[in-house]
Amino acid sequence: AACQRYACHSGCRFRSGTFDGVPRHGCDASESTTEVRPARCRDSGPELAAKIQAAPAVDEFAARLRTGEPSLVEEMERAYAVVMSESVRNAMISMFQALDMFPPAPPPHGIDDDDCAYEDVSAPLAVIAQRLHN
Repeated sequence: AACQRYACHSGCRFRSGTFDGVPRHGCDASESTTEVRPARCRDSGPELAAKIQAAPAVDEFAARLRTGEPSLVEEMERAYAVVMSESVRNAMISMFQALDMFPPAPPPHGIDDDDCAYEDVSAPLAVIAQRLHN
């Protein structure tokens, strides 16, 4: 909930450096908690307010990543695998589109509608394109 407003501003993207210069509430009293540093001078008021609200949760999450919390590492590895798989799939689709083979027309004979095994690159190109399309 603390990060929801920022997620709306950023399209759910939390990038390194985004919170540089954002004041943290609850810091040591010797530090200024209201001074916004120059790194954030271009942030709009609502965006900066969302970052200030989200900063403690972002800091906590970063600390969990740094300590290698097992469940978080496992989830991150799963997410990475999904991103990599989709990246390969999208690159293959783009290449087949450049070759004017996607979507295949007509579909190759003998490929079921639920056959999505496009990773089998030993198959003919038309079959791979159809499996990507499925």
